Amino acid sequence: MNKILCLNSLALKIIAIITMTLDHIGIALMTFYGIDPILNNIGLVFRYIGRLCLPIIIFLIIEGMKYTKNRPLYLSRISIIAFIILIAEIVMQYGFNLGDIAKFGNVFLDLLLIAVSIYLIENKNKIVKSLILVPIAYVILSTVLKSYEYNGITIYWLPYGFFMQYHIYSYVLGMLMYIFTKYLDIKCEKNAKLNNITSEQYKIAVNYKFRYNMFVCIALIITGVIFTALNYVGFPDINNNSIQSYAMLTCLILLFYNHKKGYSNKIIQYGFYLYYPVHIALIFLIFSLI
Repeated sequence: MNKILCLNSLALKIIAIITMTLDHIGIALMTFYGIDPILNNIGLVFRYIGRLCLPIIIFLIIEGMKYTKNRPLYLSRISIIAFIILIAEIVMQYGFNLGDIAKFGNVFLDLLLIAVSIYLIENKNKIVKSLILVPIAYVILSTVLKSYEYNGITIYWLPYGFFMQYHIYSYVLGMLMYIFTKYLDIKCEKNAKLNNITSEQYKIAVNYKFRYNMFVCIALIITGVIFTALNYVGFPDINNNSIQSYAMLTCLILLFYNHKKGYSNKIIQYGFYLYYPVHIALIFLIFSLI
């Protein structure tokens, strides 16, 4: 079984970066050259491939919250990138009148709300734990406002950088991944005590890694099915679920995660966060010059 699990955390990051870049190139092709049917179709294919990115990034954030030794520092890194993207999108929306590009929202805000929610849920202080209602309220507000815009009501006064990119979809996916894997960990701890062995020994004995990956994939499939089904009952398709449903194919990648970090240093660690705003700026610059 361990031989089948061949993808470490670094490999997942590389796959996420590649698929994310293709997705954003696809957006640029469809935005700048949408009238060309060939380029538009290439852009659409890139967008389909880009659906693999979000579940991987959300999963890595959950893993990061699970294993980091300094959660406040970890949250601060995500917050800084979310703030940088907010400023960049304000400039694009109001300075360069590029609302069509900025309207996709701030994906790091999605990640921050998921990470903050995990931090609050696991906090031992009941008052702090109750603050989970704040990120939940923000997710609902972001979804409702985007739904208004989906129905033709432009909310130009609110910068798009304050919007989540995937709204309630990403939050449900993140929280289901967290809840399912947390349940598995708690169950492993209980079974280990019953067998008078350490939790690590028990996890090795029951192929914990593969079961963990399966739970993550189940959360992804459930989320995909729910939001695809919602299209048929009149729920606003604010995430373009006809495309987003392809995110379920990410299971074919996550199943092979070996729960190892892989090679890492400060450049790789911070480069992963900085890549998002930098590559978007470069794609925008290149397409603008062309």
